[in-house]
Amino acid sequence: MQAWPDGWYANIHGGGFVMGAGSIAEAVPFAYLTGAPIYCIDYRLAPEHPYPAAVEDCIAAYGAILERHPGVPIGLYGSSAGASLVFQLLHDLRARELPLPGAIGPFSPPADLSDFGDSGRLFTMTGLWGNLHLELDHEWSEVRAYLGGLDPKNPRVSPVYGDLRAYPPALLVSGTRDILLSGTTRLHRRLVDAKVAAELIVFEGMPHCHWFTFHLPEAEEFLSRAVEFFDRHLKVDDHRRSVS
Repeated sequence: MQAWPDGWYANIHGGGFVMGAGSIAEAVPFAYLTGAPIYCIDYRLAPEHPYPAAVEDCIAAYGAILERHPGVPIGLYGSSAGASLVFQLLHDLRARELPLPGAIGPFSPPADLSDFGDSGRLFTMTGLWGNLHLELDHEWSEVRAYLGGLDPKNPRVSPVYGDLRAYPPALLVSGTRDILLSGTTRLHRRLVDAKVAAELIVFEGMPHCHWFTFHLPEAEEFLSRAVEFFDRHLKVDDHRRSVS
């Protein structure tokens, strides 16, 4: 694989901590638009492998990237459960005094695993449709399976309760019908309070992780804005292609 001079990308997939969902959908568009290689970090899944198995796997993969590309900035991003693991990884990297990424993209993060907030009481995963109570019960069952008895307010898994100072620049993205909108906005405020260069984009009328629906104009806009954010903070200077 050809070395990339200015930065590398690493993606942590979503899937509610119980499914391997999102690696292709999240990695391929970034690879196309940036021209840069994307590392897709896989990890063990709940309920067979509860916390901290997934974080340990992310640390091992991230450490291997650091060894292969020392001194090169990394753009770390993920959606939903992957966004949660971005912060869980940051927490443990700092505790181990390992280099942090150059910039992060926590897209629609479940920032508080004890409470999805107001948006969790209003919206389903698809917006306003479906049986809200059944769907929320399903989401909480996935969270409980992942935590394996750990206090959901532990800052290692719920970053709104943790020390966020000196974290890398962050781009948080959500939608006005996103079940995790409340957590995303709470986390953005906590990052701003910690003097982190945090940006927040909320798309009108969009449900959870709308960027996986590639034909939407809002998905194309998300990709353009996300790549531009990483370009600024990783100083990646490459021939870019416009979103078709």
